[in-house]
Amino acid sequence: MGIVTKVYLFIVFVHMGISNGIQPLLGYCYGAGKRKRFMGILKFSSALTLVCGSILTIVYIVFSKQIMGIFIDNSEVIQYGVPMLIAASLAGPVLGLMFLSINSMQALDRPLPATILSLCRQGLFFIPLLFILNQIFGLDGISYTQTVSDYLAILIAVFMLFLSVKKAFPAEILS
Repeated sequence: MGIVTKVYLFIVFVHMGISNGIQPLLGYCYGAGKRKRFMGILKFSSALTLVCGSILTIVYIVFSKQIMGIFIDNSEVIQYGVPMLIAASLAGPVLGLMFLSINSMQALDRPLPATILSLCRQGLFFIPLLFILNQIFGLDGISYTQTVSDYLAILIAVFMLFLSVKKAFPAEILS
């Protein structure tokens, strides 16, 4: 699981890089009242994270055995690690939407919702789900905990972003 977590961080870091990179642009657009530009940057960045996340997820799924083999030369560990890597990678295509939501809300001067979202993924959802899914599904439940946690956080993130953008730019949300 340690190897899987480290490998999965590459997908996370790509998403975070894109999201962190656009935050100053979004903040500038919000401050300057440039609604269309804000939405254009957000839409482009969303598409970019979806494409990058999908490509990386496909690579991780197709080459999961080889990726695990880079880090350890133990067939039993690789045998356990491959399904764990696949399970962890399943949120990869859409995980960027959560980071975009967090950074967009920070740019929209909405720090509290952004902080709540940051806490949701690893704390609020992950820890309880770890116990619940382990109880119900055993090792498979542990393998899918991060993915389930990510999807729950993404759903909340997109909803909160929608509300934040609607509040910041009421007319823009319709276009």
